Amino acid sequence: MLSALELQNYRNLSLRADLAPAANLIIATNGCGKSNLLESIFYTATGKSFRPMQNVTEIIGPEEDFAKVQVSLDDHSIEYITSFDKRLVRKLTIDQKHKTHKQLRQLLQVVIFAPHDVNLVGGEPAVRRDDLDIFLGFYIDGYSELSLKYRKLVANRNALLKQVRTQNASLQELAYWTQQVIEFGSMIHQHREQLLTEISPVLDQISQQLYKSFYHGFKAEYNPSPASGGDFGATLAKKFASNLDKEIAVGQTLYGPHKDDYDFLVMDKPLRYMGSRGEQRLAVLIWKLAMLELLSKTGQASLIMLIDDPMSELDAEHRELCAKYLLASGIQFVLTAAEEKDVPSILKKEAHSISL
Repeated sequence: MLSALELQNYRNLSLRADLAPAANLIIATNGCGKSNLLESIFYTATGKSFRPMQNVTEIIGPEEDFAKVQVSLDDHSIEYITSFDKRLVRKLTIDQKHKTHKQLRQLLQVVIFAPHDVNLVGGEPAVRRDDLDIFLGFYIDGYSELSLKYRKLVANRNALLKQVRTQNASLQELAYWTQQVIEFGSMIHQHREQLLTEISPVLDQISQQLYKSFYHGFKAEYNPSPASGGDFGATLAKKFASNLDKEIAVGQTLYGPHKDDYDFLVMDKPLRYMGSRGEQRLAVLIWKLAMLELLSKTGQASLIMLIDDPMSELDAEHRELCAKYLLASGIQFVLTAAEEKDVPSILKKEAHSISL
C-alpha cells in the first residue's frame, strides 16, 4: 500500500500527502495540480509520463534544476530524482539503494485512467499499442525489456534496409536481422494475444455492473500485423519474403507487432463509430478496470489506480455505479474531480480527502 507521497519541485507542486489504504479523493479546480500529483506516482512507477511531453525536463518546476518524488510503500521508501545540469540525470532508489524500474515493478504497479484516454477508442494505433505495452510491462515479467529489444531490432533492420537500397549492405546481412525480428516479434505477439484473450471475460463481467448496454457485447479484438490464423512466425516470414522489394524501396519494416492494433467492439461493431463521447469514455474506464482486475489476481506487488476526472462526462447513474464499484473493489485508488457536484455522495463520504 502507498501510504504517503512527498513532492519537491514536481511541476507546480511541492507538498506532502498521506494516502488511505482504499479510496482517496482530490477535488480542486483546474490548474491546481490534480493531474500533476497523479502523474508523479505514475512517473515514479514507470519512468514515463502518461501525458504527451517533448522533454522529460518539463516535470521540473519553474526555475528549478531538479524534481523529487518520495513514496512510502509498505515497508519501503522509494525516491525518484530527475535533475538537469547540462545533462539529464534520473536516479531511482529503494531504501536508499540504487534500483531499476524493473525491480520497482516487483513492488509497485499502477493503472492510469486519464481524460485523453478516450483516444484509445478512435485515436491512432500507436496510442493503443503504447497503452497495451505499459500494462503488459506490469503483467508479464520481462515484457518491457522484450518490447525494448524488439524496437531496437526493428530500428536496426530499417537501417539495413536503407543500406541494401543504396548497395551498402547485402541481403545476407539483412537476413540475420529479419530472423531476429521474427523471433522476438513472435514473443510479443504471443503475449498480446494471450492478454486480449484473458481480459475478455473480465470486460464482460465489469460491463454487466457498470454499463448494461455493453453486457454480452463489449470486447477488445486483436488485429495483429500480419493477420495470422496459426503460426505467427511463419506468417511473418512469408510476408517479409514476398514484400522484400517493397520494404527495401521504403526503407521500413512494414509488418510485425510494431504495426499491431486492437479495436473496442460493442455487439461486434467498432465503438469508434458509435456511441457518445461519454459512452466511449466509460468503455475505456471499463477497459482500465479490467486491467486492474487482472493485476490484482497476480498478487505480486502493491497496486494503485490513478483516475483523473472520470465523472465529468458521465450521467448521475453511471457516476454512482462507478463509485460503488471502486469502493467495493477494495483496491487503493486516487480519484480527481474539478467540481464537487460531479462526485457521488457515497464516494465523498467514504474517501480520504487530499488537499493541494
